[in-house]
Amino acid sequence: MADAKAIAVPNARTLGTAVRVLYIAITIMLGVYVGYSSVHNVIPDYVSYGGAQACFACDNGWNWHVILMSLAFGVISTESILAFKAPLVDHKPSQMWVHLAAQTLVGVVAVIGLVAIIQAKIYSHSDHMYSVHAWTGAIALLLYFLQYVVGLLAFVVFKRGLAPHALRVVTYWHAALGKLTFFAGIGCCINGWADIQMMMMSGQPTYGSATLLASASAVAYWGLSACMCQLMLVNSPAEEAALRDARIAAALDRKGSVTGGGSSGGADTPSDATDGSPMAVQQHGYAA
Repeated sequence: MADAKAIAVPNARTLGTAVRVLYIAITIMLGVYVGYSSVHNVIPDYVSYGGAQACFACDNGWNWHVILMSLAFGVISTESILAFKAPLVDHKPSQMWVHLAAQTLVGVVAVIGLVAIIQAKIYSHSDHMYSVHAWTGAIALLLYFLQYVVGLLAFVVFKRGLAPHALRVVTYWHAALGKLTFFAGIGCCINGWADIQMMMMSGQPTYGSATLLASASAVAYWGLSACMCQLMLVNSPAEEAALRDARIAAALDRKGSVTGGGSSGGADTPSDATDGSPMAVQQHGYAA
């Protein structure tokens, strides 16, 4: 039976690079969508059925919703997770502040995107909260604000006041809610592109540029979520370093136990700097 350790899996840095390439591709496709919808006047033809509505405001509101929500959950939220799992800087406090800044920006951008779609629906006399996309979006926003408040209170406001056990519990739930938020946001973006595809295909060929653009965007989101899922399963560079140090310390501890047990004194006995305990051996190993 093959050893599980022999299975080759991409490391965090490789996966992080793949994720960043994918969200850059998503951003480019957003730009293509804006150009396409402007040329073909997609949105007003679809939603402004109530008569002589303010189609310009409706068009802008709808497009801003697409752009801002895609950036919030497809790009900025992704980078907030990469700040720890595949960081561009190795300084731990800097990673925390990048994560906090990115998460805060997600909230700001998402709220503006939400206001944009509400405005667009009001102008077009369109119904609210009837589609799968709307309800999954509401769930994603609810999860986002819940995990943001938990993280802000635990790691910023009451950082020094929590007991170690409470901090571990809060850390677990913040991370769990963060993962749920990310995948809910990606799922919402995918079914949002399904809605957009139906809008863009009005009067267009079945296998035309509108279909290809929406489908390619959805595939990019699926690829992004797949890479992020794998990234969450592997150790970050900091976690790998900690495990490597722990293995070195354990090896030194075993070596110290063997040499200490085989002699009552002399050269084979651990020195005063290393008394044979795991902590002392670990400190000795780091000093070396």
